Amino acid sequence: MQEEAKNKSLWPQPKPDQPAGLVTAYGPGLEKAMATVPAEFTIDSTKTVPGKLGVVIEGPRQPQIDCQDNGDKTCRVTYVPPVPGTYKLNVLYNGEEHVQGSPFLVQAYPVGKPDLNTDKITAYGPGLNPDGVYMNCISKFVVDATAMDKVGSEEVTATLKAPDGRTYTCDVTNRHDGTYLCTYVGKMEGSHKIDVAYGGVPIPSSPFTVNMVPGFDASRVRAFGPGLEPSGPHLMPDVTTSFTVDMSNAGQGGLGLSIEGPADASINCVDNQDGTCTVEYTPKLAGVYDIKLTYNEVEIPSSPFRVRVQGGSDISKVKCYGPGLEPGKVRVACPATFVVDSRLAGNVPMEATYTPKPGAAPMPVTVHPVADQPGLYECSYVPQAEGPCQVTVNCDGQPVVGSPFNIPVRPTQEPEKVRLAGAGLKGPVQASLPSTFTVDTREAGSGDLADPVGHSLPISVVPITEEELQKASPYNLNDLVAAKTAEELAQPPQDSGLVACTYEPFVVGEHKIHVMFAGTEIPESPFVFDSVPVGRADLCKIKDTVKLKVAVGDETGITVDTTHAGIGKLKCRVTQIANGKATDLPVEMEDNKDGTVTAYYRPTEPAQLQTELRFGGQLIPDGQITQTAVHPEELDAISTPIEPTYQPLDFRLVVAGRQDQKINGFVIRPSGVQDTVELKDNSDGTVLVNYQPKERGMHELHVNSVSDGPDGASMPLAGSPYKFFVDNLSSGNISAYGPGLSHGVTGQPAEFTVAMKDVGAGGLSVAVEGPSKAEITCHDNGDGTCRVTYYPMAPGEYVIDLKFLDKNIPGSPFVAKITGEPKKRTLMNMSTTNCVSFDVGVDDISLLTASVVSPSGREEPCALKKLPNNRMGISFTPREYGEHFVNVFKAGQHIPKSPFRLNVSPEDVGDPSKVKVIWPQNVPIMANQRNEFIVDSKDAGFATLSLSIEGPSKAEIECVDNNDGTCTVAFYPTEPGVYMVNV
Repeated sequence: MQEEAKNKSLWPQPKPDQPAGLVTAYGPGLEKAMATVPAEFTIDSTKTVPGKLGVVIEGPRQPQIDCQDNGDKTCRVTYVPPVPGTYKLNVLYNGEEHVQGSPFLVQAYPVGKPDLNTDKITAYGPGLNPDGVYMNCISKFVVDATAMDKVGSEEVTATLKAPDGRTYTCDVTNRHDGTYLCTYVGKMEGSHKIDVAYGGVPIPSSPFTVNMVPGFDASRVRAFGPGLEPSGPHLMPDVTTSFTVDMSNAGQGGLGLSIEGPADASINCVDNQDGTCTVEYTPKLAGVYDIKLTYNEVEIPSSPFRVRVQGGSDISKVKCYGPGLEPGKVRVACPATFVVDSRLAGNVPMEATYTPKPGAAPMPVTVHPVADQPGLYECSYVPQAEGPCQVTVNCDGQPVVGSPFNIPVRPTQEPEKVRLAGAGLKGPVQASLPSTFTVDTREAGSGDLADPVGHSLPISVVPITEEELQKASPYNLNDLVAAKTAEELAQPPQDSGLVACTYEPFVVGEHKIHVMFAGTEIPESPFVFDSVPVGRADLCKIKDTVKLKVAVGDETGITVDTTHAGIGKLKCRVTQIANGKATDLPVEMEDNKDGTVTAYYRPTEPAQLQTELRFGGQLIPDGQITQTAVHPEELDAISTPIEPTYQPLDFRLVVAGRQDQKINGFVIRPSGVQDTVELKDNSDGTVLVNYQPKERGMHELHVNSVSDGPDGASMPLAGSPYKFFVDNLSSGNISAYGPGLSHGVTGQPAEFTVAMKDVGAGGLSVAVEGPSKAEITCHDNGDGTCRVTYYPMAPGEYVIDLKFLDKNIPGSPFVAKITGEPKKRTLMNMSTTNCVSFDVGVDDISLLTASVVSPSGREEPCALKKLPNNRMGISFTPREYGEHFVNVFKAGQHIPKSPFRLNVSPEDVGDPSKVKVIWPQNVPIMANQRNEFIVDSKDAGFATLSLSIEGPSKAEIECVDNNDGTCTVAFYPTEPGVYMVNV
């Protein structure tokens, strides 16, 4: 039971010995009252000295007060509460001090309801949230009296008291169902009090405390109404529908609204001035619409709302599209996909079938409705054989426009239709610089691109679009690829069938690109091209000292100064040789922006590292480096003194055919120091080289032959430089040297020597692993050395593993690079023809064809050209002397006077013995430069001139006719060595 308002004062009371403490007040008017009914109470001051008495009453409204002096130091007070509610009666002595018990709280009840009980009345809603009510927006709460009043017969009042003491009346709406909606707007930050009374009687928990805060919360916005329902008969084209957005209690902000769908929808928004707004919209077409609602640009809960507007069924509006319905894009055993769009047709039911083989019974097409897209379907089928395939699409039992679709099915793969183009396939290309070509597999079916043997030269693959390809010519594809961002390059190649491939040749010479498609090499593969040198590798210089020992796991760098090298790039290849296996380490090239480039690499295990540095495809000075990767703790080991502990080494080298030339040589130590060596002619086609080592590690022996001519040209001996490893004598280790440890030619013996003098008893094991099985023979020379010969049969890298007592000898394993052919050959043909003239009486010789018949009856076509005075010239190369017949045809018929007779003299037939080759005097032939000679055939008749040059590298040939019976031939050898010129 609710307690009535107590008349006990909540204020501090006067002390009994004070005058005000001796004044008392009593009577029914201090306990409870009735609205509009007078209430009375008495003030007794008989026990204190006379003083001025006063009464002040506070409440919902100011009551009328009447005071009467009874003449006996008592006073009767009468007041009339105008409305129900709680009133505070202040009884004062001398106008300032409260008397005993003052102030008194009195509850004024409605007339006729002195026992009104509000215990079952509740209040709830976001407007009463004690922790956070947003300022400057409409806040709402509900007073629920349904437990005692089903029709709202009493008045509910609500008052908001701000922190500054000012009070505001809340708006209350009687819903006449026992509930009351209260709204208010708080404008001051801080704690507020809300007094709620029913019939003038405070309800439980009143006053309520709420904390006003600035800001907003979009999650408090609510949207509802028929216009947001997913579907329904009210959602039709050109029919207006609506919904409501309630922004009360959400804080101060603005509403954002957008509707996206098949067509624009007209929108009208009305502010209801109660924290809500009504939105009306009219869709124009059937389909799915997304309604997006934001509050201060933040989406509200459940936004976007997706609604489907129904339309009348119209099969003609169904659309079918996709590669599965397009000729030329469907293949055997490959999923073919297409889309059926019935959104504009009223979302009618659909089904589809296809014939898996020509003449076979139809089978169902796999159909998947697209999520959140009613009326949109993704369809797929898999044809099983080539030939015609019929795809039928029905909606609502009727065929759609275009159905049935007759689709020709192509084979799964057609490697012969892979197309490659670009300057990067034709050559010559510039070594070290990027070259690009394109691969188009769009007409070849599904499959992967690959190289059947693997690339020793990496090729990067970048997806491109048809638009990009159209904009790029075959000669600026490099720019197209370079323009790609790092994010684009990082992406895997897309399945568009169109890619750009880029590579950078590491060395000068012939390259091959093998292209596989779907496991089959395409007909044009392999593509053969040459890379030519660029820049001046000889002007590159390694900066600082290269460490011969490096730590496993630590980054190692070699810096090269390329300031004066011109165009080209520095490239580096590092081969790590461990446990008989050779692997290439990743190398990162960093341009230091000061003319130098640093190559960084990181060994992964204890091993021998063979580093090769090239600029523009050519080896730079001291560009072949051998290092040893050891555990970090081994780097601090102190080396044994060198010079006194190494024994002399002897090399026996074959120099057959060079008896008329001088032989000289030198050794380059691991530290880069160059030592001269002693050479002794054995008069048996060999020379003996004596060398006293001074360092441990990999050495290079360079042997050159010097001609006796005036130019004194120097040329490396075949196989030079020879790599060999030197070890400490006291270690008892074995050393190996010879050309077979570094290079060789397929089908020819590769040899090297193993020195085992004074190493003690034990067995030597030799193993050679590479692209082909290599037959190995060993011959004991009887002087503490052994000659090993192996026969590589395929090009590539061969790993030579030499072990003594099951341990690798110093420098082992070795890696030898075997080339595919001993010489590179370049061919060129140039024809000289005899030209005779005839009077044929025909102005347009494009209508004519001609042939010549020799005395032996051999008929060959000949060329025609227009001469002055209406004459025609006929050119051909005579191969016989005697009478010839020239046939001239027009439209397949002889022209008048045809055939013409022509006599060829013996002097007109080509005679190779009369051709002269003239070389410039005292001009040496140089690699990487233009070299010229003249071919004089003016007295040799008419014939085809053929030129070929064979040597260590291909040599580009250029032939210019001097129009005087001679021609000038220029060729460009790219590597030093002996070349054979055939004319």
